[in-house]
Amino acid sequence: MSESEAASKSFMAMLNNPIINPGPQIAKPTSEDEPHIKSCPFVEVDEAKELLTKASKDVYLHTESDEGFEWINVPTTDNLLPSSVNELSELGLLNAKEAETNEMKTLSLEEFFDRYCQEEDDDGRYKKIVSAFKKIQEEQGQKSEDSKVFLVGERAITVLILCIVQDKPASKAAVIGLKSLLVQT
Repeated sequence: MSESEAASKSFMAMLNNPIINPGPQIAKPTSEDEPHIKSCPFVEVDEAKELLTKASKDVYLHTESDEGFEWINVPTTDNLLPSSVNELSELGLLNAKEAETNEMKTLSLEEFFDRYCQEEDDDGRYKKIVSAFKKIQEEQGQKSEDSKVFLVGERAITVLILCIVQDKPASKAAVIGLKSLLVQT
């Protein structure tokens, strides 16, 4: 074996040694990275989840990061949606980093999708999300205006599309919806 072959083997042995080169570390989220969402299971929430996850499957917010939508739901005792970053954070809908900002805008579903997604909605994928929210509100005996879009942040904007679902006989309520990220630089 030549000197260069021996050096190559030695180098490869070093690279493959798990003690010297342990490989990529799997990052575990810290408690600050993840919001503390407590799920609220009841029939109306399950039905809303099915509608919204089906409508948002393979749909991405076309911005600099092309983020998908994540289903979220938390129990609430209020019949109104949150109105501040602090209230969103208290419900567990924002993690600590997202909640650092006081920058928040509230839009209707139509305003949000017209403003941020109109150009990319040739195939009607965003209209499916709006229709799903309208159907949920209709089934709940509420107006479609009761669904709101919360934009939290300045450049990396957390998008929360929310409404309230109630199980009136059991006196339960949940804030449900979709969460995504809108990146604007």
